[in-house]
Amino acid sequence: MTMFGNSLCLTRKAAEILAAKEHYIAIVGGRAGGKTKTSAIVSALFAYAYPGTDQLYCRASYGSMADSCFAEYQSALDAMPDGLGQEFMARKSPLRFERGDMNRIYFLGIGGSNLDRSKGLKTSHPVKVVVIEETQELPSREHFDQAMASIRRNLAEDAKIIVLGNPPAQKGHWFNQLIEQKRFDRDWKLVKMTWMDIIPFLNDYDIKEILKCKKSNREYYEWFYMGNPTSSLGAVYVMYNPNRHRYTAEEFGHFRELTGARPVGCIIGGDGAVTHDCTAFVPLVLMSNGQSFVGDLFHHDPTQDGVMGSQQLCQNLLQPWFDGICRKFGLGTREELHNYPYARQCPILMAVDEASADLRQACKFFFSPRAMVVPAKKDKIPTMVSRMQSAISNDLVNVIDFGGYYDYAQKKWLQGAQNPVDYQLQNLIWNQTGTGYDPLLPNDDCDALTYAVNAWYSNIENMQWMNIHAQNVKIYDTIRVKRG
Repeated sequence: MTMFGNSLCLTRKAAEILAAKEHYIAIVGGRAGGKTKTSAIVSALFAYAYPGTDQLYCRASYGSMADSCFAEYQSALDAMPDGLGQEFMARKSPLRFERGDMNRIYFLGIGGSNLDRSKGLKTSHPVKVVVIEETQELPSREHFDQAMASIRRNLAEDAKIIVLGNPPAQKGHWFNQLIEQKRFDRDWKLVKMTWMDIIPFLNDYDIKEILKCKKSNREYYEWFYMGNPTSSLGAVYVMYNPNRHRYTAEEFGHFRELTGARPVGCIIGGDGAVTHDCTAFVPLVLMSNGQSFVGDLFHHDPTQDGVMGSQQLCQNLLQPWFDGICRKFGLGTREELHNYPYARQCPILMAVDEASADLRQACKFFFSPRAMVVPAKKDKIPTMVSRMQSAISNDLVNVIDFGGYYDYAQKKWLQGAQNPVDYQLQNLIWNQTGTGYDPLLPNDDCDALTYAVNAWYSNIENMQWMNIHAQNVKIYDTIRVKRG
């Protein structure tokens, strides 16, 4: 996008955005794709075309706007033909552009811990264009939804909301999920912009560095410059393959038929929470052939289901879940133990986060007749993760996907909901120091699984047991061939 004489030259993608009939336009792509400059020029053109309207330029951090999108908008105004950009005056406190009484362009921060910060938004005129810059920088989908709710109240007729973002590397990031969700929404138009769309406007240094990256590190190039998320960049459990380690309930039934394997025990990992994180219990059902399967999990989110004390949680929610696990896998319920004390019972070990002393004591009170409740033996996070990685790599840990899971607080089956353990195994990434998980994604269910896995597979003899049954390593191939 540049000036030729008194004409403004636009890229094909910019012209496509201007002609879009949809109300919402998502512009995604890698770095050096011209997204910010395109949105600024489109916004400026709308300002000229619709006097008596305002515009909003939003970003997570207000403090960074003066040197980024505010400066970029000034550059877009300078690129306008016939000196039209001189009609706008820049104001610094607060950041805005004014075109007399005809147009105002406000710059607004929508991130931070206060989700209500945009509720009191007032403009001089109805808002014709909203641009949300670097949307992926917002802490959560809730921040985005809260900002959108405030913005919609001020919109003019046929307004445009332009959402810009660089897709984060991990596929499970909320921004990537938002884009996938809106891909099939008729009110949304998805435009992907990369460096290849603006080659005439890039200098030789940029093009040279991009091509060098493409040749030397293709995976990084695909994410950084092409905007294609990849879960392997910084992934914790890159060896977890859903096609290999995730079984449907039907496939698990075929597995038992083909191998003759039966449950011989169960390790339950528990990760507690009080007000913010989730409380998760993940059962690892041990099979007679040495493999193990993640069964029906317990997941309680206090932000959605309300805060509950440990005693109340165990009594009202955990008890029916625990009895259901025992019945489904034939482990032997508490009632059966009471009625037939000498009948065969599969041993159950419950390893609960040692930091959740309250929850562990409540579990002892309700489940100690049937399960041994102990504090989860913790080590350094990289060490515990290493054991998990080894167990997954050797096909020892697998996940059963039941097509959803039961919410014991709401007392309903969440059909089609992704198994949180499966989701977190695919998407968890390391923090910058490599000493723990990145806090961007929830990890409660994976923590609970880690406690269970470490309780059993920290004993190397349990890890090696699978070598005796090497013929079963590729049993998943047989199962899927049989189904196909």
